Amino acid sequence: MGSSGCIHLSDVCELIVDCPHSTAKDEGEGYPLIRTPNIGPGYLDLSSVHRVSRSVYEKRNARATPQPGDIILAREAPAGNAGIIPKGQEVCLGQRTVLIRPIRQVADPLFINYYLNAPQQRQHLLNSANGATVSHVNMSSIRSLPVQLPDIEKQRKTARILDAFDSLIRCNERINDYLLDLATAQFEAALQTECREVRFGDIIELEDSKRIPLNSRDREQRKGPYPYYGATSVMDYVDDYLFDGIRILLGEDGSVITDDGYPVLQYVWGKYWVNNHAHILKPCGEYPMEMLYVALSRTAIPHIVTGAVQKKISQKNLSSLILEMPNPEDVKGLEDLFTLHRNNVDENKELEQLRDCLLPKLMSGKIDVSEVELPTLPNNHLSAD
Repeated sequence: MGSSGCIHLSDVCELIVDCPHSTAKDEGEGYPLIRTPNIGPGYLDLSSVHRVSRSVYEKRNARATPQPGDIILAREAPAGNAGIIPKGQEVCLGQRTVLIRPIRQVADPLFINYYLNAPQQRQHLLNSANGATVSHVNMSSIRSLPVQLPDIEKQRKTARILDAFDSLIRCNERINDYLLDLATAQFEAALQTECREVRFGDIIELEDSKRIPLNSRDREQRKGPYPYYGATSVMDYVDDYLFDGIRILLGEDGSVITDDGYPVLQYVWGKYWVNNHAHILKPCGEYPMEMLYVALSRTAIPHIVTGAVQKKISQKNLSSLILEMPNPEDVKGLEDLFTLHRNNVDENKELEQLRDCLLPKLMSGKIDVSEVELPTLPNNHLSAD
């Protein structure tokens, strides 16, 4: 199949099927249920996945059983995201998801996964989405999505180049998980020597008065390089900043508590803007920022959350929170661990920017991969072979 032949996604796939419409209760154990929040862009997030029983698995996969190398695409928010099923992983299709199985002789699954997540293809699907309240992509738009494929060997090399970037990114993420686990272990070991009960309001300073919310129209007119943080994540990028340096952001309203009962936290640095949905914390006593972050991450907070529909953590309730804290002299090296953490995150941002810059050029054939020599990537868990 030459690079000049523009065809439809359905022409290069064995299967494109959606999940039957039915609810599925989280059983707490069993098969991972892939819902739209668990999808992409480019991967499946199994860290906070719901799980279902064998009977539910068989019912929801009645039209097709997902296999490693298959792609699952979200029809609703985040509409257009697509992720590939890793080797050795059994999953169950969730509501508003679509299973895509490429014909491997003509379409490399990893290449198709990158192709679907490329900005042009995602925008094409989003342009076809409908729905007044919640936009969703219809099946005909997915099946008729135009695809332009080079020959299969060029697809595989292109996918391997892009996956090399993602492998480095995933490695840094795993290292950061380890660093945070190590920081927590050191903190808890120090608690065995001395454990103090400390009122949170006595050891932190709230900088909430410096927050300025910007609506979507304001942000559209003020595009720039500085992250604009909400309660849980970066929402946008704007042309100015309110804060410079390391802070802890803790969700104030909306998504303020995890399923396990712990606060929604963001450890942030550099120059950035914060809206009015996150408390902004910095230390004002003997405990450094990193120790406060670890202490908060291991402290259950249901008792300070109010609101049945819109959950909220008020400044008063947050300040009254009691933390278990060790003697700060007994915890060594936390700042060094978090410095490594920041460096890895910053490196990942650079890798993602370079990958995203290369992606459209590789997809379109503007960069010829036929002469590129690539080493074998060890432990490629996304390989469809």
